[in-house]
Amino acid sequence: MKTWSSSPVATPPRSLGSTGATVYHGSLYYRSRQSPTLLRYDLVAENIVARRELPHTGFHGQYPYSWGGYTDIDLAVDEKGLWAIYSTEKPRGAVIISQLDPEHLRVIRSWETNIQKNKVANAFMVETVRETLHEFLPGAVKQAVEDVLPGSRDSRAA
Repeated sequence: MKTWSSSPVATPPRSLGSTGATVYHGSLYYRSRQSPTLLRYDLVAENIVARRELPHTGFHGQYPYSWGGYTDIDLAVDEKGLWAIYSTEKPRGAVIISQLDPEHLRVIRSWETNIQKNKVANAFMVETVRETLHEFLPGAVKQAVEDVLPGSRDSRAA
């Protein structure tokens, strides 16, 4: 049997606002509680090294996944980088995917989809392909697989 050792517990100075946090290249990326502000917390230095508001996004239960909660902004990583999965008023609750600069949290580019965020249980990225789960039940159907790079409605950030 393998013996496990304890490791330090990270305690960011600002509370996490959702379950949509992720770890990437030594930093914890998360949304600040009751705010559309994204934070990058350096796990070694133990401080916030970047913060940026995600423009016009819903937060605090405005555009959650179908199961509810404060799941408005979901951060994800794949082989191509850091992503934000969220919605705004403009697409009327449809999923928006934005590739983020992991150092400064700037939006590199964004894509609007035709999937309503409140109709899916979760979303994630795999090799720049956005995949959604219809529900969390056994045998759940993966739906709406969409490659966000070629052929998507690209609305590059300024």
